[in-house]
Amino acid sequence: MVRAIKQGGIDKFVSSLKDVGYLDTKPVIVNGKNEIIEGNHRVAACRALGIESIPVIIKNVTDEQAKQLAFRENAANEESIPMTFVDFAEFIWKQTGTQQQTADVLGWELPKVKKFAALDNISKDAWALIVPTFENTEKYQEENGGTSKVPFGTFTEGLLRTILSLSDIQQLELVKDFANGVINKNKFTKLAEQYKQMNADALSLRVIVVNS
Repeated sequence: MVRAIKQGGIDKFVSSLKDVGYLDTKPVIVNGKNEIIEGNHRVAACRALGIESIPVIIKNVTDEQAKQLAFRENAANEESIPMTFVDFAEFIWKQTGTQQQTADVLGWELPKVKKFAALDNISKDAWALIVPTFENTEKYQEENGGTSKVPFGTFTEGLLRTILSLSDIQQLELVKDFANGVINKNKFTKLAEQYKQMNADALSLRVIVVNS
């Protein structure tokens, strides 16, 4: 499994299955150990509806090949649940191989993998707030015809990159304010820069005191 199962994804497939049933043209892909490579949300939806039999394709592949297959199938399947920057970041953090190997699996350039890997420097408390806020943003946009106007902040990899060097407390403060709509993206970035300068000034002061 390359990402966590989301309730919203299950609900989407439950609705589809109620309308048209399970299509034989959308088999679940498993490996030789009967582990699901692609189709976790569909399987969860079938279990929720009590569907006991679905089409399956068995692929005898290595773990790395299974990951590549999962990403490829997900990208090609219009009915799948698209992966978000949150999914990609959490997937990258869990990898035990080199970042180049991860880049090969994803079909990305190495610098992009490094950027997403760096998000692991965000405090756990802040990330625990970022994830549900981001998912609520996606849900709101889907329910309102894809509108970009949401009543709370829309986190992105680029925006979060601005707080990577801040303290855990500073990160959490900015994330909370942004998630609650207290500040917008411009204010978020501006405050992050102010914190960086304040931290640099404090470090410089300590160095002067120690050396004096």
